[in-house]
Amino acid sequence: MSQEFNTLPREEQVALAQSIAAVAVECELDGVKPEFYTEMVCSLVGNKMVEGRKLARVSKEFPSSKAEQVKLFNEKVKAVIGDIKGVSVDV
Repeated sequence: MSQEFNTLPREEQVALAQSIAAVAVECELDGVKPEFYTEMVCSLVGNKMVEGRKLARVSKEFPSSKAEQVKLFNEKVKAVIGDIKGVSVDV
């Protein structure tokens, strides 16, 4: 059963970010830093409620010389994230 990042307790959100950062260090990818952000959405018609949810993302570009480390990172980080929704990785 998948989980939403937004519904995880704060401690688990922080632990997930720390695990992702540890994988980046292990793969020798400097500068990979998970970040939290809040997405706010509102309908322009009908019900004008504003809804927000917390998400996490990791985004960093590397030169092609680091392609093997990036590939390894992406493989390992999938295992860390598992089936948690609301976490995006673009490395």
